[in-house]
Amino acid sequence: MKATERDLLQIAYLHKKMGIPEDYAESRLLVPYSEATELVKVENDFDPRCFYLSVDTKIALSHLQEAAHHQQIDLQVYSGFRSYEYQRRLIEDRIITGEPIETVLSFLAAPGYSEHHTGRAIDLTTSGCTAGCEEFEATEAFKWLEANADKYNFKMSYPRSNPWGFVYEPWHWAYQI
Repeated sequence: MKATERDLLQIAYLHKKMGIPEDYAESRLLVPYSEATELVKVENDFDPRCFYLSVDTKIALSHLQEAAHHQQIDLQVYSGFRSYEYQRRLIEDRIITGEPIETVLSFLAAPGYSEHHTGRAIDLTTSGCTAGCEEFEATEAFKWLEANADKYNFKMSYPRSNPWGFVYEPWHWAYQI
């Protein structure tokens, strides 16, 4: 979902307020995203929180998880849609702990540039694995995803040495339309 003029104004305002460099997107080859407006609730078995995804993503995710389950692979989603404001809070929480903005922006996209805004990005984990850690790469769930995710139109967004300047995120997958 391409960002509208209104989105771009909101993004510019947030970036200025947060001290994000003006050339952030250009220097990292990032495109802005609009916030998804048509989302559906997704619940999971291991966490009482729910999250939201686009309708197509939720359908594809259910097929992906069903196929994994049939092969005794446990895939748990722990993150989906994020608003610009939620992304801002995630970043500011890290800055408050003393992390420099440059470091934070290698772990989190600036508001307006996260795939999570689209409702098509999911963060995955599996039993016995800490969510959001590189150790996910060593799991059977990750190996299964590498071999099968593309059959359900999911792609790992941030491989090692990606051109966008983000750390390697084996847990972050996005539904491709």
